[in-house]
Amino acid sequence: HLSVSGSFRPDLTNGSLVEVTSECWGDLGAEDADGGMLDAFQLGLQDPNRQPYTNGRIAKMKATPPSLLPEVHGLTVQCVTGTETRRKCLHDKFGADVESMEGMGFFYAARMMDLPFLSIRSISNQVGARDKSKWDLDLAVSALSSYVYEYLLRALPL
Repeated sequence: HLSVSGSFRPDLTNGSLVEVTSECWGDLGAEDADGGMLDAFQLGLQDPNRQPYTNGRIAKMKATPPSLLPEVHGLTVQCVTGTETRRKCLHDKFGADVESMEGMGFFYAARMMDLPFLSIRSISNQVGARDKSKWDLDLAVSALSSYVYEYLLRALPL
């Protein structure tokens, strides 16, 4: 799984590469009266420990050739975060390192099919107040492309 992500961490700057080793839903649930988020587990709609979940997260389980990248936790949202208030709410609740829009679907499908996988992300922006002038998709995609080439050379016997 190869894509770009926003970063909740200031040390993960544009073009940084990471391996996402666990994912969780960031906005599957209901908004509480105080503006907080009640996830599907808190609402009793899902069991946080029913396969493939562990404590509401899905983790990579099967071995693959190592990525040699920093390991991070992902957060999948349906609406990209665009305010500092929302960033703080999500980060405080889930403690994720990166934000995506499709990571959890990939993790869920791979784990349910019992397939080994990698999820490699390149940082394109910081999560927070929406300012597309600070995004660098070209750098993120270039870094990701270079990494994939090197990974395949290292991981696949010739």
